[in-house]
Amino acid sequence: MLKILTKSNRVLFISLVVCLLTFSLGILLKRLPTAQLDDFYTNTLYRGFRFVWDYSVGLLPIPIIYLWFLFIVVGIIRLIYLTVKRRISAIRLLVNLISGLMIHLSWFYLTWGFNYFRSPLIERLPLNLNINKYELRDAYCEITEKITVLKSNLVNSNSNLEGLSDPDLKRILNDQLGLLFNQFKLVDIPNVNCRIIWPGSLLIWASAGVYWPFSGEANIDGGIHRIQVPFTMAHEMCHAKGWTDEGECNFLAYLACEQSKDIEIKYSGNLAYWRYLNSSMWLLDPEWTSFELDQLAETIQSDLKEIRKKMDRYPEVFESLRLLFYDQYLKVNGIRSGIESYSDLVKWIISFERDIVQKPKPTK
Repeated sequence: MLKILTKSNRVLFISLVVCLLTFSLGILLKRLPTAQLDDFYTNTLYRGFRFVWDYSVGLLPIPIIYLWFLFIVVGIIRLIYLTVKRRISAIRLLVNLISGLMIHLSWFYLTWGFNYFRSPLIERLPLNLNINKYELRDAYCEITEKITVLKSNLVNSNSNLEGLSDPDLKRILNDQLGLLFNQFKLVDIPNVNCRIIWPGSLLIWASAGVYWPFSGEANIDGGIHRIQVPFTMAHEMCHAKGWTDEGECNFLAYLACEQSKDIEIKYSGNLAYWRYLNSSMWLLDPEWTSFELDQLAETIQSDLKEIRKKMDRYPEVFESLRLLFYDQYLKVNGIRSGIESYSDLVKWIISFERDIVQKPKPTK
């Protein structure tokens, strides 16, 4: 049958078949009990893909996302050139573009996207995510005191994240996440990579980091402040380890940083949590939050200003469009709260510390 098809139709036919097979597999996986889906896809297929990818293409000395971007740009320019020169028709150009989109869609789900179907972390931990305003206020006071102590210790020790190399940071975070996954009885995918890419390439899209399935690699923007790097890197590593919900990845990243022995990493995670909680408190009680901010240590206020200053170097483009698209993307893939799932970190941490860390042990 393929022999009687033209070259462009053959590409479209193959792409369509691959896309339909991927869609069919998705339907089958969706119907599996979540435990079986975890075992079959996440713990077997995806884990196997990660091993093969990380120890082959992942060993390249440059971020793979650069190669993907170059491939896409060159491919599109070539198709446009051939169309302008009338070597291919406009219809064939459209066919090739549709084929490319279908291949990308199939690759996305086969190599990562089916992780959206796995059972969420909330079903694996006995947490009650209902938080009242008094718990929020208490948590705000506690984390403010905590980051004040951490920052004071950092200043007194003359320690800074600049002295911690990226390979060392990745090793530490991989180890911490491995310990954390073991603590929660989750299957870990060890030694995932995370690359720092060109400053501003993600920030202009209102993103500090991304797991890009088409490159099979986690990336963080080189333009973010060094204080933000550990938490952001840990978050993207969680995506590479097969977790999809933004709130869950924030939660796991926070705990990995919090449980680290390195005070710089600990400060990064706690400051990230404080910023999310501060945003929540602004919505709940702006007058009280404003007063508390005025009492914040000058060293921390300086860090916050430097973080904003770094991010302001890369003004966002099409921010509203990007947020709308990503919100719908998350909802389509089963994340009901959409873009708001990022701030679920606050509920996760408060309920975790209330229901698990501080839960009284039963008396014998």
